[in-house]
Amino acid sequence: MVDNFVFNILRMIIFMPFIIIVVGRKDLTIGLVFMIFVIVFGVVQYFFFKWNTKYEIRANMQDSVTTGELADTITNNFNILTFASVPREITRFDKVIKEWEHLTKVKRMRSERMFF
Repeated sequence: MVDNFVFNILRMIIFMPFIIIVVGRKDLTIGLVFMIFVIVFGVVQYFFFKWNTKYEIRANMQDSVTTGELADTITNNFNILTFASVPREITRFDKVIKEWEHLTKVKRMRSERMFF
């Protein structure tokens, strides 16, 4: 995440004013249009990010829950087999997986809308 910020986002933030100035000196109209586009695009992306963040957090939390449930199931494999609770564990884990799958799908679809 830090690499992405430093090499992509920070570089864009630093270079964008210089690009707008150079283009604006060559042709003022194109420079202004480009500047307005950059501002509108940045604002739209910001609101998409805010809109999507709560779903990202829910999906990431469910990912942690799913990983924890899987670890518990694998760790307690002997107990599950000893007490014949395999069907109950399958049903329980199936519910966790379905919730994870749903939230992951929603997260990906919402993220794709940000980069249309």
